Amino acid sequence: MSRIVAPSSTDVNGLATGGDPYGDRVAKYIPAEFVATYLAAQSLVSAAANSATLGKWLLVVVGLVLLIVLPVYIRRKAAAESKPWRMQSTISSIAFVIWVYALGVLPTLFGFYEALVGGIVVLMYSFLVGVFQPTAQSK
Repeated sequence: MSRIVAPSSTDVNGLATGGDPYGDRVAKYIPAEFVATYLAAQSLVSAAANSATLGKWLLVVVGLVLLIVLPVYIRRKAAAESKPWRMQSTISSIAFVIWVYALGVLPTLFGFYEALVGGIVVLMYSFLVGVFQPTAQSK
């Protein structure tokens, strides 16, 4: 399965047709490989960092690098499949930031983590992003 959301098109009556179903869009909008990479880095930093300050800044750097690479990755994958990328890039980047918050270590190090908020935001965002369907014209 491709990681890029398939766009819908319009038929002769102007109705949207084709594209990925809701569940597939949700799965493709969540950048699982980037969240998993960040989670692995978070585990390594938590286990090995000698100071909270060093750990905090290592996680900031890892998170920022992944956040910068994510749209590039999506754009390249989409170009290879001739699919639109802007909407997915935006949605996936926001999802990554939400997941970093929800995982809790980095925001705790900065003193602004609330587990309930993180959990609810992940649930609601993941549930709602599936309503967004790119069109073939939105390349």
